[in-house]
Amino acid sequence: KKLKKEFQKFSPTKKQPKFEHCCPFLIGNVCSIYSHRALICRTFGLIKTAKTIDGYDIAILPDCIHKGLNYSNVYNPLKNEFDELKIAKINHKFPPTPYDISLQSIYEKMPDKSIDFSDRKNLIEFLMEKNSV
Repeated sequence: KKLKKEFQKFSPTKKQPKFEHCCPFLIGNVCSIYSHRALICRTFGLIKTAKTIDGYDIAILPDCIHKGLNYSNVYNPLKNEFDELKIAKINHKFPPTPYDISLQSIYEKMPDKSIDFSDRKNLIEFLMEKNSV
């Protein structure tokens, strides 16, 4: 209810163009739905792949890499690449691997479609529906 009220009051500005919020399921810095968490939560912080308009695969680094989190100990932001010496220093042989977590890729790996994504909406969209709390 609190998040829904905050969203209803939100008005975009240049400084804050989109509504940002903490996860409502994070209670006392602990995920209250961990064993049932969404795919977005399970893949948070991974290096993802995407295709360019030309069909090339590119890696998309997580935002948290620039905040001293995931992969930041082996990433060189000045060169925009992973540092082989830093990787070796922590006893790894290879740089971090990008993952293709697109729906198409997931469905290709599960041809029986045994995974159901239901409606794909932002959390706020679900909250704003008429019947939601």
